[in-house]
Amino acid sequence: MLAALASSCWVTTLTRYGKPFNPLLGETYEMVHQEGGFCVVSEQVSHHPPITALHVESDRWVFWEEYKLDIKFRGQWVKVLPTGLVHFMTKDDGYHYSWNKPHSTIHNVLFGTLWADHEGDVVVTCHSTGEKAVVHFVPYSKAKERYRELHGNVFDEKGEVRLFKYCTTTTYQWKHKHTNENTKIITTY
Repeated sequence: MLAALASSCWVTTLTRYGKPFNPLLGETYEMVHQEGGFCVVSEQVSHHPPITALHVESDRWVFWEEYKLDIKFRGQWVKVLPTGLVHFMTKDDGYHYSWNKPHSTIHNVLFGTLWADHEGDVVVTCHSTGEKAVVHFVPYSKAKERYRELHGNVFDEKGEVRLFKYCTTTTYQWKHKHTNENTKIITTY
């Protein structure tokens, strides 16, 4: 399920092209969400290059990440290469997970209709058990019709496939296909 969480946040970027909030160096954002039972602290720790640190905590889990962007501009498109990891840890059993972020490309930045594309592998690692999930974001290609699809596998600690997953972001559904051929569909958006 963490592989679905790690991938689902990129669904909203397909239609959201505005520049994100750019805080000043040392500026913090703090929130205590009484109903949700969690608190958030975020700070801009470097301005050039821009690096943001985020920490979210509840009674049952802790979530933190460091976020830095490398950007490539090539005339008609901008490629965003995020670095840093996202971490999630459960408090009851101490399971620690981490994952990276896919690369994003914003097309038609000078002329035409803006649209976004994501590509690359997101690797979700459970540091407590050695299990991994690898989600592959299929990049845009004029020759391929599989645009905006996600494919992935869950591997056990020995590197053997435990679960096959398939998702298409145009329908916002995860199709879980277990190794015993049972399929379960989960709508994520």
